[in-house]
Amino acid sequence: VARRAGTINEVIAGSIAVAIGDSIVTLDVKKNGTTILSAVITLDSSNIARITEAGTISGVGTFVAGDWFEVVIVATVGTGTLPTGVFAQLEVDQDGT
Repeated sequence: VARRAGTINEVIAGSIAVAIGDSIVTLDVKKNGTTILSAVITLDSSNIARITEAGTISGVGTFVAGDWFEVVIVATVGTGTLPTGVFAQLEVDQDGT
């Protein structure tokens, strides 16, 4: 939950171990239940361990005090192994002190 108003600068995600085969994990970041990304971030076998993938923020990435954020993770098991150690980071600038 945001304590002050601000701006979202970047959304990144990655994993410690990458997916094998066609198994994937997607991550979406939502503000107050609505996505802030133009497309989900996909972690698959083409990623590199511990190297982040950037999401594209849709529209203006501003928020106000009281807005809440959630990361929605969907794992799709295919013929291989899902990525492990999945992480996400939201970089923000908040107004005031």
